[in-house]
Amino acid sequence: MEKKEENTEKELTEQEKYRYNRQILLSGYGEEGQKKLKNAKVVVIGAGGLGSSCLMHLAGSGIGKICIIDNDVVDEQNLHRQVIHNVKNIGKNKALSAKEFINGLNPNVEVIALNESFTNKNGINLCKDYDIIIDCCDNPKTRYLCNDVAAILNKPFISSGTVRWDGQVGVYVQNCKGEKLPCYRCLNPNAPLKGNVKKCSQVGVIGTLPAIMGTLEANEAIKFILGKDEQILQRKIFFFDGYDNRVKIMKTRNFQDDCIVCGKNSQLNIDNISEYDYDLFLNGNK
Repeated sequence: MEKKEENTEKELTEQEKYRYNRQILLSGYGEEGQKKLKNAKVVVIGAGGLGSSCLMHLAGSGIGKICIIDNDVVDEQNLHRQVIHNVKNIGKNKALSAKEFINGLNPNVEVIALNESFTNKNGINLCKDYDIIIDCCDNPKTRYLCNDVAAILNKPFISSGTVRWDGQVGVYVQNCKGEKLPCYRCLNPNAPLKGNVKKCSQVGVIGTLPAIMGTLEANEAIKFILGKDEQILQRKIFFFDGYDNRVKIMKTRNFQDDCIVCGKNSQLNIDNISEYDYDLFLNGNK
């Protein structure tokens, strides 16, 4: 006889009601909204510039469980933008360093810190138990992988990228009120030309920019958890020019039937993603 799953939904404590009072006061939010955050589980890939502010605000808002995946270590050159870390943690794994900060900020949050690479061999298992996947990485390979894992698992995927003074954020939800929406590959089926991929280590990035974009990622995640489907950046990309203070929201094209991961005849699935050659996909477009 199968054992019935018990209702494990957590209620707010009196201490939490006091702590999150300014959020609870929001119209259409209330204690029920805060309870949704407490019972939410989010996985964040990358604890660098984007991850720093994203993680801070996810934790500060009261997300119940956060998994951080990053196998890099804190370097002094990171600290102008990766403000979740500090000089005492130089040389320490970023996921563990970020967990240390969150534990000090909000002990109500359960934090899982994984000092490992996010790959097509482990991505499905690492993300399957979480509600939202947030990409705070700094390279196309991991971004495509995050999208593919999210699409296969039918989970919302939030992604951002920053370089110089420019940043962008997008939200990719497979279904919203019964409507099929595009994934990241639907919009970017071809790998970017190598010459068009600019890295912060090559051309620089202003320290405030990842903080702005990472905070926006957290904001989109919070809205999704609260059920504010109409307010999230679905089928839209948010662009920000921090130098000229210009904001642009661009509507994207629709879901693509021929997408290799979420199309009608998808080629990527839970059984073969571990064999997909992401390096070949990216290196084939030089």
